[in-house]
Amino acid sequence: MSLSAADFDQDGRLDVYVCAYAPSSFLEQSMNVLIAAEAENFVYHDANNGAQNHLFRNETTAKDGWRFRDVTKEIGLYENNRRWSLAASWEDFDNDGDQDLYVANDYGRNNLYRNDLDASGRRRFADVAATAGVEDSASGMSVSWSDYDQDGWMDIYVSNMYSSAGNRIAYQERFKADAPLDVKQRLQRFARGNTLLQ
Repeated sequence: MSLSAADFDQDGRLDVYVCAYAPSSFLEQSMNVLIAAEAENFVYHDANNGAQNHLFRNETTAKDGWRFRDVTKEIGLYENNRRWSLAASWEDFDNDGDQDLYVANDYGRNNLYRNDLDASGRRRFADVAATAGVEDSASGMSVSWSDYDQDGWMDIYVSNMYSSAGNRIAYQERFKADAPLDVKQRLQRFARGNTLLQ
């Protein structure tokens, strides 16, 4: 499980995105319910696969104290949300003034959720990883942002699993000799390691 905080709705309060990796009994039962920060028995791993990640909007007030509400479904982060996610990182990748979210997944492709205002002025996220060319289907362990090439646009660095044995095998001429080239390249990608996406 990992946490990543940002003020995605620009209300001056930090909101929290939770990568759960394996299902959490507590999170699964608390969809669309006000969550108190002092909640007990937070089970973050019960050895099941296919966890859902959650975005908790900070609705803290001086009167009511610490309050967070799960807004995952209502703002569009439920799309492609049954991944084995290990890390997420916020950054304004499209330079439009709001925080977007990249999620590194252990199995399957990664997600890049663009944060925009819809026609009614509400915040909505859309997974644009494919159109942005940043899916990176290796085994994602972590993610960070930096303007690596100093062109004014943030770049993504994804740490992935590396396998020297996998590299030796996957690049042999006889490996999957009858498979299409794109299949072989995808299998090679799983063993290669880290990725810099510009």
